[in-house]
Amino acid sequence: MKNSVLALALFVFLFAFAAKPSLAARHEPLVLHSDGQELLTATSNCDIVTQFECNGKSSWPELVGVNGEIAAATIQKENPNVHAIIILEGTPVTRDFRCDRVRVVVDKYEKVVQVPRIG
Repeated sequence: MKNSVLALALFVFLFAFAAKPSLAARHEPLVLHSDGQELLTATSNCDIVTQFECNGKSSWPELVGVNGEIAAATIQKENPNVHAIIILEGTPVTRDFRCDRVRVVVDKYEKVVQVPRIG
């Protein structure tokens, strides 16, 4: 009986350990920080992407306070390589970095509340 309990405990431990995903098996990106600044994003296959590799304009601070629809249209006009996505402030988003995406974060009045930037 004692041996079967030990074997069961060992099986449960090994199963739980094997089921826990390792860093290499993660599907979400690993975001590296230095002094609170997002520097780059490394995906699970260790490809490193920085915003300096993206083509065209990369941020639009002048659009803070502007209507979200107008901001999105302006972004896509100024950089045809990106797709501007309007999201409500507080909406959960993925943390991966993409050169073809700009999130336009708006408040309940549809005004831009964060600097739109590539990512």
